[in-house]
Amino acid sequence: MASVIDGVREGSIVSARIGRVLVGLVLSVSILGVPSAGSAQAPVLPTSGALFGAYVQPGPHTGPDRRAAVTSFEALVGRQMAIERVYYFWDQTWPTADDAWTRDAGRIAYISWNAQRTDGSTTSWADIAAGTYDQLLLARAADLIAFGGPVIFSFQHEPENDHAAGTPAEFVAAFRHVRSVFAGAGVTNVTYAWTMMAWSFRTGGAASYYPGDDVVDVIASDGYNWYTCPRGNDPWRTFTEVFAPFHTFGAQHGKPMIIAEWGGREDPAVAGRKATWIDEASTQIKKWPDIVGVVYYDADKGCARWVDSSTSSLASFQAMGADPYFNPPPSISISSGPDVATASRTATVRFSAPGAAGYRCLLDGGAPSPCSGSWSRTGLATGSHVFQAWAVDATGAATTGRTRWAWTIVPYTTIDVKDFTFSPTSRTPAQDTAVLFRFLGPSQHTVTDTSGMGLFDSGPLASGTSYVVPVIGGGQYPFACSIHPSMTGVLKVGVLTTPSTGSAATAFSIQWATGAAPTGYVFDVQIKRPGTTTWKALATDTTAGQLTFTPDKGTGTYSFRARTQVAGGASTQWSAAKTISVS
Repeated sequence: MASVIDGVREGSIVSARIGRVLVGLVLSVSILGVPSAGSAQAPVLPTSGALFGAYVQPGPHTGPDRRAAVTSFEALVGRQMAIERVYYFWDQTWPTADDAWTRDAGRIAYISWNAQRTDGSTTSWADIAAGTYDQLLLARAADLIAFGGPVIFSFQHEPENDHAAGTPAEFVAAFRHVRSVFAGAGVTNVTYAWTMMAWSFRTGGAASYYPGDDVVDVIASDGYNWYTCPRGNDPWRTFTEVFAPFHTFGAQHGKPMIIAEWGGREDPAVAGRKATWIDEASTQIKKWPDIVGVVYYDADKGCARWVDSSTSSLASFQAMGADPYFNPPPSISISSGPDVATASRTATVRFSAPGAAGYRCLLDGGAPSPCSGSWSRTGLATGSHVFQAWAVDATGAATTGRTRWAWTIVPYTTIDVKDFTFSPTSRTPAQDTAVLFRFLGPSQHTVTDTSGMGLFDSGPLASGTSYVVPVIGGGQYPFACSIHPSMTGVLKVGVLTTPSTGSAATAFSIQWATGAAPTGYVFDVQIKRPGTTTWKALATDTTAGQLTFTPDKGTGTYSFRARTQVAGGASTQWSAAKTISVS
């Protein structure tokens, strides 16, 4: 969940906890489950037309590896795919370098992750739903966040074909749990697809596997004309016959739909019949405007469905791919950018739009300038920044709307993390700064909040990495290394008073934060008036970062302290007292 920028590992400032997102402590940033302006984007599905894609099986027919296979397929059909279908077993790590390659080319990766392992055994959906594999889910969530690019994600495509994993109800629970963990970890670049076999919609069995409208973004189906396949004596089925029940189900739920696998074989008795079948598919999809993507299965896994099985088949597929309906206006998406709160003064933003002739970029409302799919700047000032980009055609006219990425650069103080101490053990950062923890090793250590608020947790970090914790407001923030609990420290964020002296008529500014409290947080402020030793409440459960105070007990010394609190929950320790002198 951290990224490396200029050698600084940014905590995002994110610590994954089941069920909620703990994003850094910067007052200008909304946190706890609300995606920041800098969050990576989920795929933008077309409002008209359908994205055109494929799964291409590597091998002698296409190319020796995934990249070669996809590249040769695109050359064969005369266009780039908008979607690439990808499949992973439960014990495989993804996204991979090949997924990054397809992202950088402007394709959307449609990733299916199934409960079956590479050794043929199966993971129980019930165990997934119960949280047994949450650490694995969090690892995949972290990788998705780092990946940045838009992904269509399908947990356990075709679950009705994997009875060893569990019952329909257990699948539903597992699907919902996976999405909950991903969302709680801060994944924002995913569209969640529920992918079933087309025949399940024909038989009525699909409904029992449906996880619910609240967790399904796209309803998808894999379907084929199985005529002449070795598996049996299936009749010839038109494209409409294969997918009409699926479309009816999706329309009833008001969801966009994707035909995630489709294909067929030649009829040896009728030349050109497969080409006509593809032509029918092209025509029928246009009658179903809620179909937003169609992904051909170019493979031979017991039933060859190569798109170039005949000259006429290839010609029909090429014509479909060239049809403007299957080339909807491109959208632009950002795959990566600076963390929403960072100490780095260098920024790199990567973005893509399929088919774009070029791009225009601007920073902080300045003049647009030509740019490529990667934009970088160094020496940026501290404070908030907003980057915008859009695609243009050969004349420079915009072909997409604008996408944006916002972040804040904060100054910082440093604490070294080494065997086996924090050095120094305490810092007093200003309210608008951050603390940079530099890991010097040689052992792994963590920086973990011990206030009970769960504000930050770096996880184990090796020597040579760094972790940034922004400041939220007044209070003392204790922390420790969870691996070596004897390593402890504290961040002491104080209260500011302006002016420091005045009369009984002076309006003093008392500030404990640079802005309003983030969502879910409040501040408590106390005062100790002249002639007393007792602290009294001045502001309780306030979301404001400051107030104006006029002395109410005559001359003398007034003291103020503050703490930060999860609304209704744990809090920091009280800050050190700050005084004003009234004469």
